[in-house]
Amino acid sequence: MKRLSVALVIAFTASVAVSAAGAMSGSRSALVIPIAGDTPGGFGTFWKTDLNVINHRDVDQPVLITYSTTGTFFYGSEIEVQLVLPARSTTTFKDVMVTLFHTTGLGVIHINPTFYDTYDAAANLDATYRIWTVQPGTRGTMSQSGSAIHVLELPPGNQTRIVIGAMQDSSFRCNVGVTNINYARRSFRITASSASGSVTTTLTVEGFNTSQVPLPAGNLGYMTVTIEPLDVDESEWWTAYATSVDNISGDGWLQNAESR
Repeated sequence: MKRLSVALVIAFTASVAVSAAGAMSGSRSALVIPIAGDTPGGFGTFWKTDLNVINHRDVDQPVLITYSTTGTFFYGSEIEVQLVLPARSTTTFKDVMVTLFHTTGLGVIHINPTFYDTYDAAANLDATYRIWTVQPGTRGTMSQSGSAIHVLELPPGNQTRIVIGAMQDSSFRCNVGVTNINYARRSFRITASSASGSVTTTLTVEGFNTSQVPLPAGNLGYMTVTIEPLDVDESEWWTAYATSVDNISGDGWLQNAESR
């Protein structure tokens, strides 16, 4: 594991005060960003990730933020950064892969992970992320965005999940990813279906990691993606997502899976 110690508050852009009204603690203590990257994509795209983390508490929050490259296994995480989030504020990390982790590639981010001794159950956090690329042939950007997954709010690990409204046809491509938030390797069956047919593949995910796979070729249009665990351990946390991208512009959307 690679550790980066930060002894002061990190703010790559200004921290902005936010209201803590209505914020929840406990179940909102541990977050996961299922996919983040600084990496080339298809059709001339190059994807970067901006991360916004909110500390809802009235006190500064020490927090461990970690990163691991997709498809790998580490006893914990590959890169670990310890920092402090100012009280009742949002801290933004532009191009988080480079500015915070000093790396490139594609992987998963954990914020205050439960599998480290530094885990603070009193933390009250939220986060959003934007995965973006300069549109090929222009100076404008295209992006996908999402909210962090609250780990302690995930359903039991043996439940099937679905994504509604993903797309794959001659104009759009679709990738599906699964994040495993436990030590043991797990396998999943992924099925995408619509009135035009269906395609199926399987995916194995290392512990504490994310794996992403393109769907098999198929002119399905809008579709429902079903992600089914191939084991029955209800205690093992996991989450999934589907990302659909326009082959010409690079525009797209990312959807987190929900319980079926």
